[in-house]
Amino acid sequence: MLDLSLVHVDIQGADADEQHAPSRQYCGLFHMAGMHPCQVHGASIDAPIRLEPGDLLIASFDAHGDLKVIDLQISGPSLIRGRLYFTGGWHRQFHEVLPPWFVIRPGDAGDVYRRISNAMIEVSHSSITGRGVILNKLAEILFTIAICHYAKRSDANLGLFTAFSDRRISKVLNAIHEDPGRGWNVQTMAALACMSRSSFTQRFTQLMKMPPGQYITYWRMHLAERLLQDPRLSVADVAEQVGYASKAAFYRLFKRIQGMCPGEMRAVKAATASNQGSCQSAP
Repeated sequence: MLDLSLVHVDIQGADADEQHAPSRQYCGLFHMAGMHPCQVHGASIDAPIRLEPGDLLIASFDAHGDLKVIDLQISGPSLIRGRLYFTGGWHRQFHEVLPPWFVIRPGDAGDVYRRISNAMIEVSHSSITGRGVILNKLAEILFTIAICHYAKRSDANLGLFTAFSDRRISKVLNAIHEDPGRGWNVQTMAALACMSRSSFTQRFTQLMKMPPGQYITYWRMHLAERLLQDPRLSVADVAEQVGYASKAAFYRLFKRIQGMCPGEMRAVKAATASNQGSCQSAP
């Protein structure tokens, strides 16, 4: 199971506290059909989708904070809406792992999911004291079950989801995501996890399906690809932000992993964004 301390869901319309900790990062939307069916439409959805009571649709955001599914519209008389948050650096990983949208249905997710979704529907139509807090907690549990179910039924990076259950490894991953430019090595990571170097390396590799050093390189190159989309940053600026003092070393590593040099990647991303903008503005 995921570590619920990293997951937060705020149900809109509930009497919950709307103030959020600065460490919480907005990551997506939570939509569950209540007592009545709902209809889902969107430019990225081939045909309208019908949500029956208890069905949950998760829509994720991209790295720029925009919904991946274009023009998402969900209508229904008893739709339970919420906003998804993650703490630390986990929202960055979920931007990449989660698809634009996916649906979890009670008949597929099992009895526990069905009982909790039924409880949410009942609470959402009640006037119970603390209704908002109860809905948020139920939604967090429901989302946790949904994301685990999605990971098992798909080819998603199961290592990321499994790492949520290991507080020591997740602590290290959070630190890497928050400060990718730090001079990370196995010794500093193992110390942060309060583990021996050999035990840490074995556990990290088991969960993430790659050794710690390889993951750091992967994360830095992934982050560099995103940073290159900002025209205000030079390639040297990007290299420095992801932990490479040598621009030449960054160039070589980026080209080896991404298959093109940073300048070429920047041009490709700019052309893609321009084409998408032209398509969206076309009548």
